[in-house]
Amino acid sequence: MRAEAVTLRLALSAEQSVIGGILSEPVTYPAVKEILTPEQFNDPACRMIYQAILDEHEAGEVSLLTVAERLERNGTLPVVGGFPKLVQMAQDVIPGNAVQSARVVRRQAQRAALGRVGARLQEAAEKGSVTPADLARLAVNYLQPLTKGADDPVRLLMDVTALDARHQAQRWAVKGVVPSNAVGMIFGASGAFKSFIALDYALHRAYGMTWCGRRTAKGTPIYIAAEGGAGLILRIKAWHQLHGMDWRECPMRVVIVPMALMTEAGVLRDAIVTADVTPSDIVVDTMSQCFSGEENSSTEVASFLRTIGTELRDPFGATVIVVHHNGHSATERPRGSSAIVSNTDFVFGCFRDEKEMMATVQCIKQKDGERCADLTFSLHHQVLGKDDDGDDVTSLVAKYISGAAEIIAAATKSGAPSSFTRLLQAIGTGAPEEEVRKRFYESMPEADTDTRRQAYFRAMRRAEGQSLIIRNGDWLDISGGARA
Repeated sequence: MRAEAVTLRLALSAEQSVIGGILSEPVTYPAVKEILTPEQFNDPACRMIYQAILDEHEAGEVSLLTVAERLERNGTLPVVGGFPKLVQMAQDVIPGNAVQSARVVRRQAQRAALGRVGARLQEAAEKGSVTPADLARLAVNYLQPLTKGADDPVRLLMDVTALDARHQAQRWAVKGVVPSNAVGMIFGASGAFKSFIALDYALHRAYGMTWCGRRTAKGTPIYIAAEGGAGLILRIKAWHQLHGMDWRECPMRVVIVPMALMTEAGVLRDAIVTADVTPSDIVVDTMSQCFSGEENSSTEVASFLRTIGTELRDPFGATVIVVHHNGHSATERPRGSSAIVSNTDFVFGCFRDEKEMMATVQCIKQKDGERCADLTFSLHHQVLGKDDDGDDVTSLVAKYISGAAEIIAAATKSGAPSSFTRLLQAIGTGAPEEEVRKRFYESMPEADTDTRRQAYFRAMRRAEGQSLIIRNGDWLDISGGARA
């Protein structure tokens, strides 16, 4: 498919997404109205429907039925495909995606208009009878319409109803944990299991399975395995084996080559459109393999993240998760410029227990909500078969563990317990904090007093972050389970 055809298809898909989004969630229309005019639709049917929505909004309440009635009165309902077509457009959308799709439609309309302006100016110049000053005046006249409507500065002033519509359109991929229509990051040291956890999230989304105790909507994730792609199929098979499922039925799509997304995000976008896929999520694993700029440059990092948003998030309403490494010295933040955190909607840090096959995911930033409690994952070895030499073929799988009992059980299989597990074991069925501290110190006979004190503090902070401890005065007890 030629690039022009792909671009047209993307534009039409976005136009239908705008219409379907408004028909399914009329509350989003005021926000869309601030972005689009009917003239910016390329598809005549979408243009007619949008005009009917506009007219109906001025006259009263927008709904699927009132818009259909308006089109019928205008005599254009059969032209747009009839009432079944309106129903289909309302059903075939990602919830909350109307505003993002509207921005895509506006950009496409502006690009098309700029192309026409260029052709007109070239035609005038070729006549040879116009001066540079004449061309300048023509350019102003041709470009002026592009500054009207949605780009008029007056229209940038949003009223509170439009603001409410934008707020109501907020959706979650995993409620309270991972937002939809967002660009975020999970970072951690090498070997911290961040890629396994990102894959676990994507596969739960692919099947609409509960993740970390929270419901998810079924979607079609795309996983860019730019680092270690050769082992991805083993990880996918192992995950399905752990969950008792057939890996051959996995609806996830994969990319197994590095991509310089600063310049190739549009290529990936066009490939997605050509494949007729509407991704719910796009996992970029890792940033270092897909970013050709300088990580310490705030300008280049910000441009990279904006490009991802424009080319991959906006057209599809997808959640984009970038897997990245932590800082060399500042291990509790992503490596590189602080612009990474500033230009993302959410950030998670992944921290491996020093001795156990376990990792804690901590919310560092949540732009449009409260930070969730820490999440704990254990890593399981799955035996997938034998190789040609008769040796086991294995892969690790991440699995969320929700309560203290599960954490202790997982740690017991891993060998020497971490300070976190020692704390949970010291609390047991409940005890005064001084008694818990004493038991904890006794579990570390090889360490000096200062090391014990620091370990106790870190373990207590983590347990409280996961809501695993209940305080009743000086008494400590184990809660029923961790909050997601």
